[in-house]
Amino acid sequence: NLDVGNYSGELGTAERMPNGNYVFNSGSQGGGVFGQSIEMLPDGPEVYVQEVAARDYRSFRMSSLYHGVRH
Repeated sequence: NLDVGNYSGELGTAERMPNGNYVFNSGSQGGGVFGQSIEMLPDGPEVYVQEVAARDYRSFRMSSLYHGVRH
């Protein structure tokens, strides 16, 4: 079990990525003031955190917006 450190009463998702990491979306934080997406390693450390100033229905972690281009 991973502890994301927050709770979303609605608009939450969890996904295991092909590289073994996990992505959690807490779409309604602070009474619906902001949303948060967190990528975590299987043993717990955060890799990526994104906060948006609105409720967030769903987010996706993509390697690139352009086919064939990787960062």
